[in-house]
Amino acid sequence: MLVECRNLKKSYGDRLILNIENLCIYDQDRIGIVGVNGAGKTTLLNLLSQKIEPDEGWVKLYGKCSFISQLEPPEEETIRQEMASKFKVSHTYLESMSGGEKTRFKLAASLSQNNAIIFADEPTLTLVPPVFQ
Repeated sequence: MLVECRNLKKSYGDRLILNIENLCIYDQDRIGIVGVNGAGKTTLLNLLSQKIEPDEGWVKLYGKCSFISQLEPPEEETIRQEMASKFKVSHTYLESMSGGEKTRFKLAASLSQNNAIIFADEPTLTLVPPVFQ
């Protein structure tokens, strides 16, 4: 098991965004979260990755994780040349990169860390080289 949560609740103001009784994520699971804007997709990822705290309940991570967001800078500023080549990006993160290059850089950095789980908020998965799909 990589992630476990129980009785998870998160509200913004008087609006209940998430109410999850029980959720477990296991090794080799591949999960996609789909919903309309404002449904709580990013909130759920932030809770599961422990970037934010729930109003009620608890989340346990078993192992290290990385988090990819289109809106935030990468966790690492440089990656190995081998990964940069596979993802066709510079080995150093640059603000002048296109949006697609920034996303590919973040994916390469996350995959380089060999973490047990990667939380990706709105990644463009078509940009992942076939060797990683």
